[in-house]
Amino acid sequence: FTEFKRMTRDDFAETGRVERVEFGTVQTRGRRAIVQVFLIDAEERVTPCIYSLVNEGDGWKVSATRMLRRWETGQRLGGIRI
Repeated sequence: FTEFKRMTRDDFAETGRVERVEFGTVQTRGRRAIVQVFLIDAEERVTPCIYSLVNEGDGWKVSATRMLRRWETGQRLGGIRI
């Protein structure tokens, strides 16, 4: 997961539009995992993404990425921010 976080931050930081990356829930089922990723730009707009990963024995591989509709400024993530 540490390597996945680094890859995600590096990939999207290069676009210049993403100010920070936040990670949500991780669900695993056998050799598969689903990870929520939130890309946040300088205007505080959030683009949620869903990553599907598969474990290939020696590591995890991204098998699919789905970007969802962007949330405009002022829409907040659910849950508690610490």
